[in-house]
Amino acid sequence: MDQIITDNLYLRKNIEIPKKSWTTSEFIEEINKLSYRYHINHPLDKHFMEGKATKTLMQSWVCNRFYYQSIIPKKDAAILSNCDDRNVRQNWITNINDHDNYNEGLDSWLDLGVSIGLTREEILDFRHVLPGVKFACDAYLNFAKMNNYKIAIASCLTVNFANNIHKERINNWPKHYDWLNEESYKYFRTRMSKVKTEKDLALNYVLEWFKTPEEQQLVLETIKFKQDILWSILDNIYIYHYTNFYDNLE
Repeated sequence: MDQIITDNLYLRKNIEIPKKSWTTSEFIEEINKLSYRYHINHPLDKHFMEGKATKTLMQSWVCNRFYYQSIIPKKDAAILSNCDDRNVRQNWITNINDHDNYNEGLDSWLDLGVSIGLTREEILDFRHVLPGVKFACDAYLNFAKMNNYKIAIASCLTVNFANNIHKERINNWPKHYDWLNEESYKYFRTRMSKVKTEKDLALNYVLEWFKTPEEQQLVLETIKFKQDILWSILDNIYIYHYTNFYDNLE
């Protein structure tokens, strides 16, 4: 992959405040319009889908992405710690369990790493995590800690686009990577069954809480922020593996 990443579509252009509040259907449509910024469109992710990833690159991606996966239940715990609404807490805690339950979530991601030749130890101790990846993921956790729980939940609406990327991996990777086995796909298969529940819960809350034009614009900008986190993870992996940037450092 020798092209330079050009991301004019992904520059942070501010979304204009609507002159009047969007209806429910219009608001959902505006959220869905942000699908073009989801990281399924990142050149590195397309590289994976086209069967051009080496095992070394796949291993690097798994290790770096695992750091992000490990942040998710802590992010959700931060949301709960800022939330005074018991009903919201009772509903949202499901998301922590989805990632932290044994033999699910994080364990399934570990199984993916082991299936491609990594050890659990080297994934868990984060030795392969790139500084920029860690910075981006930590920024997301700090965002959840420092902001109102309602806007932190709004940031989770990137899950709205998640099933497409899981389907693409399940459908495309077996054609290209014969060194992946069934264990490699367990996380993606399991996650697909849980995404709808998380998506519906977050979307229903957002539609209930954010009514004014200013509030609705804030939701879209917050989703863009979360998309930037996911995009930055792939940017950093790309820079490390496909440029001589690090080689030129003295």
